[in-house]
Amino acid sequence: KPSDVRVFVRGNPARQGDPAPRAWLTMFGGEKFTDGSGRLELAKHIASKENPLTARVIVNRVWLQHFGKPLVSQPSDFGVQTPKPVQSELLDYLAATFMENGWSLKKLHTLILTSRTYQQSSHATPDKLTKDADNELLSRFNRQRLDYETMRDALLAATGELNTAKHGGRAVELNAKDADTFRTVYLKVDRYDQASVPAMFDFANPDSHSPQRFNTTVPQQALFLMNSPFMRARADAIAKETPQNGTTLDSEAVRALYHRVLARDPKPDEVDLAQRFAADATELNAEKPFRWSYGAMKFTRGPDGKPAFSEFQPFTHLTERGGGGQRIWSPVAKIPDPDHTWGHAFWANYGGHAAPETYVVTARWHVPADMKVTIDATLSRSSDRGDGVRAWIYNSRTGILSEYFCTPKNKKVPTHLTADMKKGDVLNFVVHDEKGTDSDSFDWQPRITRTDNGELLTDAKNDFCDSSRWPFGRQKPQSALSQLAQVLLMSNEFMFVD
Repeated sequence: KPSDVRVFVRGNPARQGDPAPRAWLTMFGGEKFTDGSGRLELAKHIASKENPLTARVIVNRVWLQHFGKPLVSQPSDFGVQTPKPVQSELLDYLAATFMENGWSLKKLHTLILTSRTYQQSSHATPDKLTKDADNELLSRFNRQRLDYETMRDALLAATGELNTAKHGGRAVELNAKDADTFRTVYLKVDRYDQASVPAMFDFANPDSHSPQRFNTTVPQQALFLMNSPFMRARADAIAKETPQNGTTLDSEAVRALYHRVLARDPKPDEVDLAQRFAADATELNAEKPFRWSYGAMKFTRGPDGKPAFSEFQPFTHLTERGGGGQRIWSPVAKIPDPDHTWGHAFWANYGGHAAPETYVVTARWHVPADMKVTIDATLSRSSDRGDGVRAWIYNSRTGILSEYFCTPKNKKVPTHLTADMKKGDVLNFVVHDEKGTDSDSFDWQPRITRTDNGELLTDAKNDFCDSSRWPFGRQKPQSALSQLAQVLLMSNEFMFVD
């Protein structure tokens, strides 16, 4: 049963003063409640035609939602400190219509969205800029940047990942496997562990009252759009669904991409720009300085005893050894070769094992540009047995650059070399069994740097490559089509509503 409570003197419940009868606030007349606790009476009075302030506040916030700028500049302060709105008649009209329509938000949205004011372009003519610079007279639409929730939903919708049928229920954890299929409004907001990305895009602090958001432009926003895994995944998804004939980007692929992201046809100059962008991106991906390939070459000696290498044969089998994820390239699936052609031949990130007499195991580095390089490494063997291994550094264009011999007794041989290279040269690190393959495992991990500035170009151990000649330890390059898709997703045309 409702009852009056006493005043707590200085806020101390142990020191109670006189009873404080339940009554209307002074601004509502200060009269006593007559029906129950008074909460229902208060609610009815707040949402009544006799109190148009409530309707004005509601329509002002709905207007802010659609136009990005409220009619009353302070959505939570309609007092004397807030300037009178320029469009006060419009505010009163919307509030009156809202109440006449039974306080229906649906009808209020329909009224605003079907109005000529809302359907205007944001294009500002010189005449409009002169007469209505701040758009107080609503001579044009306000260009608006997507807020975080709308931006995320738009990105997921463009890729086809957003499932609008999923709604309701418990809030979805940000790291849930299917989080990227839900609209942002259903994601969990943790007051004690707030996500950094929404805050970066001006998401309101859930611990305080925020009548409206204020747009900021900070470097972190651009860095997220350019470098985040979320954006990369969206761009990759769009590129995967975009039809492309061949390796070059044709006009049909560009057109399909524009339709998917911007819902329009590209202009002729945009098609040309997109194709040039894709060509540049493809070229940059091809010139990475850490591309290696592995195989064997035929080994012979001429009449003068000089070695000769020919007919590079790529190794075809990539397998893992042990539980540490150690990977090796080999010519056959099983080592040693049951047919006795290749013996124990393989190449791994640490080195390898020599092939029988007529072959040399080879690791090839593809030179990305004209430069002078310095090669540092140590050729070593762990076994005292066998007759040692012989190694060469061989440029496919200019010939043998250096030769090394690692004997059973001399287990470590420095292999230092400085040489001029041309773009397109293939630098071969080759190892021969000398007289037999017994105990001919070796360690050889070349590090290649630019001689002029000391920049590390590649480390054979850390840049051990897969079948696409891309290192396991590095993220695979973004395709040209995916890069173009990400550029469109970052564009003002996608990120702004006008």
